[in-house]
Parts: sequence; C-alpha cells; structure tokens
Amino acid sequence: MITTSAGGSFNNPGAALQGAVKEANEHCASIGKIMIPRNTETTGHPGLPGGAKFIYSCVDNNVPENQRPNMRKEPDVTIESRTE
Repeated sequence: MITTSAGGSFNNPGAALQGAVKEANEHCASIGKIMIPRNTETTGHPGLPGGAKFIYSCVDNNVPENQRPNMRKEPDVTIESRTE
C-alpha cells in the first residue's frame, strides 16, 4: 500500500493518486513483477491539497489475475422460433 499527501509535486488528489500508481509500478518492476491495483481512495477536492491511498499487489506476469477480464456473460436463455 502506498499513501501519499498532496504537496510538493502533488497539487491535488488526482495527482497524488497518479504519483502513487507510478511508484507502485516502479516498485513491482524493480522485483520483476507487474502491478495489479486492488483499491484506491482519495481525500480532498480537485485543485486543493489532498491525498491518496493506493493498495496494490505485485504478481508474476503469468498468473490468472493478470488476464484481461472477460466481460461477456455466457448466454443462459434459449430463444425458440415456432411457426404454427
């Protein structure tokens, strides 16, 4: 988990979150893994100081969690066409 406060180079919660994601990616890459986001939380309002909490996991490239999700639901209804 990375917790960041707005300030310095982070002038708003969105920038703080962006910085946390970049830091997480760099950390996982440094140990030969990829980053999987788990949860995010921001505080403050756009344009005002705030912060971000970014929870992530570092996983191997070949784990099932790293696969693109299949957003299509398998059909569970059969439509019959009857002519009488």
